[in-house]
Amino acid sequence: MGDDVPCTSTVADWLAQHPTISVVCRDRSDLYASGIRQGAPDAVQVVDRFHLVHNLRQAVESFLGNQRPALQAAAAGTAHALTLAVSPVPLTPMYRGRRRSPQTARQRRRGHLFNGGLRSSPGGTTEGQLLP
Repeated sequence: MGDDVPCTSTVADWLAQHPTISVVCRDRSDLYASGIRQGAPDAVQVVDRFHLVHNLRQAVESFLGNQRPALQAAAAGTAHALTLAVSPVPLTPMYRGRRRSPQTARQRRRGHLFNGGLRSSPGGTTEGQLLP
């Protein structure tokens, strides 16, 4: 506590030596506030952007910390409601590097033969049978 008075008096003395100062930007320190009130009682005290945002962040964190159970319950309820509301969506074919045009009847026959049709033929298949 003994160190507080010199800090306050130092600020007050400095401001008293500079009477043209009308606005003082400061942080949340009570020591500086007291020194400013003593050394420049008519000066307007303002907070800088950093400390303003810092104070806001602390207030929001404190508020949300106290609301944690309610926020968790709301999040769980929303997730559950969204899970029930979502219906299966048919999958669309993904891009595979080139455009695919609709298959012709000949391409389907060749694909069928290639994928197993040849194995099911008892006597085998000749090249002429593959390409009509």
